[in-house]
Amino acid sequence: MKEHEERASFYSLEKKYGITLGTVKRWNAAFQAHGEDALAPQNSDLCRYTAEFKKEAVLDYLSGGGSGQSIAVKYGIHAESTVLKWVKQYNSHEELIMRPP
Repeated sequence: MKEHEERASFYSLEKKYGITLGTVKRWNAAFQAHGEDALAPQNSDLCRYTAEFKKEAVLDYLSGGGSGQSIAVKYGIHAESTVLKWVKQYNSHEELIMRPP
């Protein structure tokens, strides 16, 4: 998100790259929190989280630690939807497990 740091607006980046404004903002938040490594392509087979890690993120969210997006950024989780899925599982009393490879 160096272009944004150089004063390009989120809107201009959205138009330039043909991506949604929400994606631009999510990428910027990840970049601000974790640097360029946060923007590296993700292999979903490598994004496996322990049950303890999932519970920690869920409890942080439920205790008011931030929005789904900010929790995702804080914990280096690729997508807000992942956090919200874990919250839904937790609230439904489903066990949070590490998915198999």
